[in-house]
Amino acid sequence: MNRNLSAAGYDSWYATARGAWMGNREAEALIRLGEIGPDRRVLDVGCGSGWFTRRFAATGASVTGLDNDAAMLEYARTQDASVPYINGDMLALPVPAKSFDVVTAVTSLCFVRDERRTLAEMARAARHGIVLGL
Repeated sequence: MNRNLSAAGYDSWYATARGAWMGNREAEALIRLGEIGPDRRVLDVGCGSGWFTRRFAATGASVTGLDNDAAMLEYARTQDASVPYINGDMLALPVPAKSFDVVTAVTSLCFVRDERRTLAEMARAARHGIVLGL
């Protein structure tokens, strides 16, 4: 993702024919692999604009988005006020151990300086697994 792109600009790509097709296929795969659905608690780390967070929530799962970019979180909240979005660092997730069934990260590992530490944090927060969109 272009770090200079606004949240609305980022989401606008998903409104294109190619973006919608690719985004929906990726979301479907992540939902299937993570068994995301009703009665599942999901933490979407590095959620950015919340585009995937909203797709996960649409399954009936209880989803929380986490990012350290206040502008992205503000935009995400305007798109769906029913989803909680929290400010946090992927290297030190502000959540208790094993507090989510599934922890997801969609194209966000490329923005951290220590991928191994981030994955360890995701594993700490997850009861059942991690699903990555790379």
